[in-house]
Amino acid sequence: MDLFLTVCELTLPVIVLIGLGVVCRARGIFDARAIDGLKRLISRYLMPFTLFNSLAKIELSGTVAVLGVTCFCMCCLSLLLGHATRGICREFSYHPYLCSAYEIGMLGIALFPLLFGDTGLGYLASMDIGACFFFFCIYIPMLNGGKGDGPKQTLKNIFSSPALLACSAGIFCNLTGISRLVFGSAIGPVLDSIISMLTKSITPLILIVVGYGFQLSRRLLPSVLKTCAMRFAISIPVCLLALLALELFHIRDEVVRFAVIFVAALPAPFSTSVYAKDDLQQAYMNTRMSLYVIITILVFAVLCALA
Repeated sequence: MDLFLTVCELTLPVIVLIGLGVVCRARGIFDARAIDGLKRLISRYLMPFTLFNSLAKIELSGTVAVLGVTCFCMCCLSLLLGHATRGICREFSYHPYLCSAYEIGMLGIALFPLLFGDTGLGYLASMDIGACFFFFCIYIPMLNGGKGDGPKQTLKNIFSSPALLACSAGIFCNLTGISRLVFGSAIGPVLDSIISMLTKSITPLILIVVGYGFQLSRRLLPSVLKTCAMRFAISIPVCLLALLALELFHIRDEVVRFAVIFVAALPAPFSTSVYAKDDLQQAYMNTRMSLYVIITILVFAVLCALA
């Protein structure tokens, strides 16, 4: 009974906030323009600030580097397996890309810290570094069919990414001792109070935005269920190989292992839907993303029980 109540304590607020986002869309409380503004607030300010804070304070070790490289390799392997299984869903050409990459920024950092706090957030931020490099260097160029962004633009995208800049700045301040100097000074408690208020706001905002974009097309559900099952099936060997890599590097921290499992259960980046070529593909992508959010929450509930 205690275990059930603990799981409910962590998962029900998530479901309620996503449901609130659904209600906001249905009742017209927010329009698309307002949600776009919230997305920019999250992606350009709140999320980078949260990532910076977590990496500026985490105890840096080889684990951080291993997690970044591991996540990059997870993305690459899942993309290869997605291409290998693209015959399962011939009518939708984006199947391989919906089987790859992970929405760490707009979903992962909203959920995982609820379970493992700042330590878990730091490990997730480390994995986000690898995910961002994959997204800009491989995912987007391939999604564009090899057209569009050249090497210069790709580098520009990488070095202007708020998430990567925040992670890099956090690691720099940590390594140089700037963060310890600042947070250990007289203004440290003031900064901690500001940071606490900002970081606490990101989870409800993200979940409301996710709920607002929640869409399920009954007509597409049979096909979407099949391809969601394929992504989940692909994530299992990818996750097991990632856990094996941690073992080879003698990384046996339980929180790190849970971080890898959780990331493997995340949906593809929400921004993938902007590459849809027509309304049918847009509806398919939105339905698939929404359904996989449900799968992610179920996995999160299992992790709550195990942890």
